[in-house]
Amino acid sequence: MILSDDEMKFAVLYTMKAFEVPITSDILTRILTWDKDVMGYFDVQSVLLTLKEDKFIEDNYYKNDAAYALTELGSQTNELFRKRLPKSVRVKIDEAVGNIKYDTLIKTQRGTGEIIPSESGEYFSALTVTDGDETVMELKLRIGDRDGARNVAKYMEKHADEIYNSVLKSVFPNE
Repeated sequence: MILSDDEMKFAVLYTMKAFEVPITSDILTRILTWDKDVMGYFDVQSVLLTLKEDKFIEDNYYKNDAAYALTELGSQTNELFRKRLPKSVRVKIDEAVGNIKYDTLIKTQRGTGEIIPSESGEYFSALTVTDGDETVMELKLRIGDRDGARNVAKYMEKHADEIYNSVLKSVFPNE
């Protein structure tokens, strides 16, 4: 399927709205070039330039990277004309946005602290660091009493990034 010039513009606006945060040109290109018969790299770049000149999008930043964001005019235009974009294209865009957005842009690493009772009546403070659905580190410290374990678990959760980075530096001292 080959999109018309207007449909390519609608595809870019639709993608930017679906992405919800400012989007880089590289990521936009990855989302929209799943099939070279629909839209190619140069098509995306040309449409971006036109939409920017016509004030539908504007330069922005996301996590210190140059990106684009919808203007109010771009958002309104998307609402009015998104149905002119074939449904099959909208579905593919939604799938690609879902896959890329959460895998590459949104910080998915997080730490969770908890207390775990042991068979001896003491308590462990535990920190689990995950990246998305995958556990990247688990740390358990035997603390003794419940209140102490709770305080340590809260501290570990609050400082999960620092603890994780410290462990990595200890394990890989030459990197």
